[in-house]
Amino acid sequence: MRYSHVSYLLHNGVDIDYISKRVGHSNIGITLSVVYSHMLKEKEQTQCELALNLSE
Repeated sequence: MRYSHVSYLLHNGVDIDYISKRVGHSNIGITLSVVYSHMLKEKEQTQCELALNLSE
């Protein structure tokens, strides 16, 4: 259940620091672990595209 909740929040742009605290992780490193890394890669790509579009 926690995995789904974190994935949903990440997908919807909620800040990773807030998510980490919300789900009770002792530090953000746990949230950034391999378990959720695929979601963060998707967000990184979206942010990269956004940045590139701003420069046009």
